[in-house]
Amino acid sequence: MTPAAVIPMHTPEEAIEEFEYAIGTLGLKVAMLQIMIIRPLNPEAKRATEANGGLWYDVLGIDA
Repeated sequence: MTPAAVIPMHTPEEAIEEFEYAIGTLGLKVAMLQIMIIRPLNPEAKRATEANGGLWYDVLGIDA
């Protein structure tokens, strides 16, 4: 049985950092990627509850 790393992909930097930790530190060989990324509608908003600061789900696919 091989354990798999679950890689969060909210930002590319976070995903790369988690890959490096899972491979380099933990020695894992398999990874599962999150296909839904929660993104703000208004990136300048500090919180999702601000005006025009809602969220949308960006779904990653083969061509994403």
